[in-house]
Amino acid sequence: MLLVACSGSSTDEQAPHEWPSDAHAADGQFPDGAQGDGSDSGEADSHTGEPDATAGDAPDDASEDDVSEDVASDGDAAEAPDAGPLFYKNVVLDESGDPDCNRFGSAYYLYLPDQVRKDGQAVGGRVLGFTSTDLVNWTSLGEVFNNVDEAYGGNQTIGLWAPEVLSYGGKYYLYYVNVMSGGAHPEVGNKDIVVIESDDPADFHGGTGRKVLLDDDYAFIDPSPYQDPVTDALYLVFKRRGVFGTGSELRIRPLATPTAFGGSATTLIESQDVPDSLSIVEHPQLWRQGNLYYLLFSRGQGDRPTYAIAYATSKSVTGPYVQRGVLFGSDSNLTTNLAKKVIAPGASSIVRDGSGATWMVYRQKKTAEVTFADRGVCIDPIEVRPAEHAILGSPTKGVLLPGPVPL
Repeated sequence: MLLVACSGSSTDEQAPHEWPSDAHAADGQFPDGAQGDGSDSGEADSHTGEPDATAGDAPDDASEDDVSEDVASDGDAAEAPDAGPLFYKNVVLDESGDPDCNRFGSAYYLYLPDQVRKDGQAVGGRVLGFTSTDLVNWTSLGEVFNNVDEAYGGNQTIGLWAPEVLSYGGKYYLYYVNVMSGGAHPEVGNKDIVVIESDDPADFHGGTGRKVLLDDDYAFIDPSPYQDPVTDALYLVFKRRGVFGTGSELRIRPLATPTAFGGSATTLIESQDVPDSLSIVEHPQLWRQGNLYYLLFSRGQGDRPTYAIAYATSKSVTGPYVQRGVLFGSDSNLTTNLAKKVIAPGASSIVRDGSGATWMVYRQKKTAEVTFADRGVCIDPIEVRPAEHAILGSPTKGVLLPGPVPL
């Protein structure tokens, strides 16, 4: 989904599930020299690419029963629709992980990765699902997929990262990273991009056509499917990571079908060209509005306050892209009042609410500690302005604000 979607972090240290037995971007600030030639129409919903489409780690003490129960929002939500306007306060969903959010039909679907262990050993991962009609109040679907015992090629499956879902042709396609033992470098490991098909966005257990799309001795991670709303062409955007410390890049590759490539890859962004990236760029998402494509991505180390959501623009889906800077960054002075401090926003998705307004669904850290175990799902409104080659918006936390218009 070029843009929109939240996904599991490529640098996740997942919180285990035991298997049974920079400053904010300022509103109104635009890059120097930005010129207008766009319109405010034509945006696509998450992954679908259709204008106006009706389109995680669990806590350390989570149990299989925990994730099958309804999950109430941790934000301050409105009462029933007839009780007045909806309000929210971040964090809206206290589930760790990097989210992927989509609007399918009359509901939003949110997906988070979760580590699975057996007898204390990592044996794979699973995808937790949630649904909502307002982005504030979420209902748990429990586990919608797992890759336990999915090992192949002589390697052992030890995790699952970055789940994202594409709606196409009446089917749903789950893309994820199969994390395995082995690989050419111990700090990179063996990570492949896999896709599986289902008739139901709430259940991929019985999915068919499982296929490894990208297999390498190093790491292909953070898959993000995208359907161009202008041409209907399908693409997969993903991260390519080399030997630890040598940098990373974001690539795009055309898909002939949701499960097969139809051409070669093009590099969109290289970490060496991104300020303060610390050699890491990840979680790519595409969004088109007016005559521009927006490439959103996270940069930096995801377990630290230096992590941020940046973006770039292009008139062509395959680039070249011009970097426009940081959209969502951390607050300064992270020593006091952390309940209201924005910390390490990342893993962005974009969806529309019931009025057509655009909202960012993403994750923040709840502490300034160096850990992946303290993430939560957040939402905030954004305004996409093709005429200025810009996206406006500010991340928030711990503040009660007017919420989305429900579907």
